[in-house]
Amino acid sequence: MPAALAADAIVAVKYAVKAVARRRGLAPTFMPKPLAGVAGSGLHLHQTLRSSDGADVFSDPIDEYGLSATARAFIAGQLSHARAACAVLAPQVNSYKRLGRGFDAPSVIGWSQRASQAMIRVPRPGLPGRSPDGRGRPIRVELRCADPSCNPYLAIAVALGAGLDGIRQGLSAPEPVGVVEHGMPAGNVDMLPVSLGEALTELAWDGVVRDTLGSQVHDRLLTASEQEWQTYKSQVTEWEFGRAFDAS
Repeated sequence: MPAALAADAIVAVKYAVKAVARRRGLAPTFMPKPLAGVAGSGLHLHQTLRSSDGADVFSDPIDEYGLSATARAFIAGQLSHARAACAVLAPQVNSYKRLGRGFDAPSVIGWSQRASQAMIRVPRPGLPGRSPDGRGRPIRVELRCADPSCNPYLAIAVALGAGLDGIRQGLSAPEPVGVVEHGMPAGNVDMLPVSLGEALTELAWDGVVRDTLGSQVHDRLLTASEQEWQTYKSQVTEWEFGRAFDAS
């Protein structure tokens, strides 16, 4: 599905789910982490890239992982801009209570075929076959750090902008993330932001994300999100009150 149509479909599905549920007296939510102790809601973006003649440019049957040099560059671009992109892909304060909190949510800036901590998953190449459009089954690059609170048009634009920057620069993705006992990543790895404030710091200086969004959208998004972050930080929660009232 073309990127713009995918964004349209996301908006339409959310609208339809809410409309149908409310008719039945239910209150649906696409909040990233509405409940502690259970899995949150992600919005994984499954990406493929084709040439002007329809050929899958991500596939290389000779490569160990089935990835072409173009696919590796695309992945590297998304990894290199991941921390800034999170401000768009995971734009709410609550988004960061989903990321890196277990339940197979991503926390590591890396890619893998199986490690649930990696922000990008590249599913193992399937059996030979053809997709419904008859073009052949493509390699997919699954970006896992987005959540349903994002603006899908901006999120998809930023994801593609980061990947295409990797192609333009001729970057190459690192080796895939491994896992060890207890599900912790092996080796030295970079981590996704742990808060909206951390992501906004990265967004402020990332020129590729800024150029992808356009300076006006970038600046307004940054201002609005910083206001939300400062408002959140100024709140005294029930948990804090109950924890500190008698202990102080």
